[in-house]
Formats: sequence, structure tokens, C-alpha cells
Amino acid sequence: MIRSILLGVKTAFKKPITIKKLKKTGRCINIDRQKCVCCAMCVSVCPCKAMTISNSGRVSHDKNKCSFCGMCVRACPKEACTFEEE
Repeated sequence: MIRSILLGVKTAFKKPITIKKLKKTGRCINIDRQKCVCCAMCVSVCPCKAMTISNSGRVSHDKNKCSFCGMCVRACPKEACTFEEE
């Protein structure tokens, strides 16, 4: 519950990201392995189940499942998930 509250506070002041804009610009989600602490916040908020975490604790992104809603980017406390040009 605390994570949900913190996520709400953190994302309340960020601009929404439109799916059309992302698909037109050819962006994708990038996970910075050095910043990622494997907290799985991105995995828990992803509505499409495009973000997964392996048994070894490595987070990965499946762009074929992704709707590019930006929830993972906004949820990441370490800013390890970002939009990148393909």
C-alpha cells in the first residue's frame, strides 16, 4: 500500500506520455543495468506484462507486448527505466 501511495505522489506531477507520440518517434524502453536495483516496481505497475523479472533478478522488457504507456518509467525510483530512440 505504501508503494502505491508513493507511486501516486511521484507520478502526480509528471506530464502524461502519449502512445501515439512514442510509436511515431520509434522509441523503446531502456533499462540501465547499473542504476537498476531490481525492486520490481516497473514489473508490478506494467498493465501489459511487458516488464518481467527473472529468477536471477534481472529485469527485462518485451517491446512486442508493450503499449508504451510509460508506467514503468514513472514507477522506477532509481530512474533506470527510460525511453530511448531505437
